[in-house]
Amino acid sequence: MSAAGGLLRRSAWAALSGALALAAASLRFDAGRGEEPLGFGRLPSDEAIRPEGPGRRASGAKGRLAVRPGEELRYDVRWLGVTAGALDLRAEGYQTRGGSTCMVVEMTMHSTNPLLEAHFPVRERSRSWIDADGVFSRGYESRRSHSGGEVVEVQRFDYGRGKAVHTKEESGGASTREVDLPGPAQDVVSWHYYLRSRIASGEREIELVLAKRSAVPVVRLTVGAHEEIDLASASRVRAVRLDAGPELVAAISGSREAQKDGGSGMFWFDPASGILLRADVPASVGRMQLELAGTTGAPAIGVKPGATDGE
Repeated sequence: MSAAGGLLRRSAWAALSGALALAAASLRFDAGRGEEPLGFGRLPSDEAIRPEGPGRRASGAKGRLAVRPGEELRYDVRWLGVTAGALDLRAEGYQTRGGSTCMVVEMTMHSTNPLLEAHFPVRERSRSWIDADGVFSRGYESRRSHSGGEVVEVQRFDYGRGKAVHTKEESGGASTREVDLPGPAQDVVSWHYYLRSRIASGEREIELVLAKRSAVPVVRLTVGAHEEIDLASASRVRAVRLDAGPELVAAISGSREAQKDGGSGMFWFDPASGILLRADVPASVGRMQLELAGTTGAPAIGVKPGATDGE
């Protein structure tokens, strides 16, 4: 891949990850939903994903996961003023991991831009196991395939030992790193649901502990005042804004440029449900925007908790 191509891919990687911490680039994804995603199974379970679990209390209850099985959030991604791709998050259902009931959340991204798809074909699917009571990660795995080969990443959380164990497998071999955990932590998918549950419960000061491959940054965030924003999918809606400084943007995106250049990100959430509505984050080149394009089975935007888009 040329230097320019590598820069383009790294820019999209950092920006998309910054928007939802999903650690991926401009993507091409064409696997059917029904098949097991790209050979997953590094974090096996003895039971199938089930639709019933303890997380059926009111959305936004403090300390509980504000999501229902079957919920899907769909986002459009724009980079340098053009539509680059789409991002989907789906709550699959419940599984038991580490003796605790978890919601399994699956993330996919794919390019909708013919140029990016033609020159930088990448496929990725990721899964996060989110503790349904405490809203923290109990495991994460992803597998992506691109022109340079395949990469598999697995993150195991051993809270008994206070360690996060991150394994990465690629064409050059496999490597494993351990980092110390100060307590319950988030992976690069679960942190969105953690912030969502805290915002929906009305918290204004939030502490985010994010377990990365080689560090566990702890970032303190303040939820801003209400403001109105325009969404293509829902016209004008009320939102609360969360400003992310260089420390957080660098932590969730893995972009060294973000912290070096003082880049900051902005995130807008629905105040009732805590759903992310829009994000604007720096990339290595320019900025990237992410906007909610549609939902299935999710709380309706801009209304009181309890109603969904299908009710």
